[in-house]
Amino acid sequence: DQSMEARTRLMELANARGDTEGQKRWLRDIIRADQTAGNERTEATRSLAATSSLTLGRMAAAQAKTLRLTTPLEISVKQKKDAMQDAIQALNRAAEYGFAETTTAATFEIGGLYQDFGAALMKSDRPAGLSELELEQYDLLLEEQAYPFEEKAIDAHESNIKRILQGRYDKWIKRSAETLVELSPAQYEKREQREETYDSLR
Repeated sequence: DQSMEARTRLMELANARGDTEGQKRWLRDIIRADQTAGNERTEATRSLAATSSLTLGRMAAAQAKTLRLTTPLEISVKQKKDAMQDAIQALNRAAEYGFAETTTAATFEIGGLYQDFGAALMKSDRPAGLSELELEQYDLLLEEQAYPFEEKAIDAHESNIKRILQGRYDKWIKRSAETLVELSPAQYEKREQREETYDSLR
């Protein structure tokens, strides 16, 4: 436990001085130390590892969200999609530790990644030289491409609020509920954000 606390302190110092790579290095070291702790592994070390894994996932998610979709789209879309998938894998690893708030936070972040990708498609650079009609058709095509990502975002946030039925409620579930009002107002805007309103999701 003392060595884990020391690693955590070193990670925090790296973060405070803006050393992102150093912060990542200590976060990975905390995770590795927990995984190799053997009989010395405790709930405390697992919790630190889960938090560290979530932080790495959030950092990867933030990086993925900075990537714009520029022409040629086939290149920038692949780059952004690969970054998104890497972030989702990292967030899923955080959720696998089984701590309730880590899981709900990771699920919220995953929903945000899908939402960001769909929005990025709609904001992507348009090819030069399109006529008004061609541009209209191109925009319709982008909407078709963006729709599945919006649906995945909704699915992720709905999986979070379904946890209310398991007796869980925290700020990430609340934020998922608020996001669903934005993504699907026709379905969620008139619902009060209370536990009993989600029984229909079972």
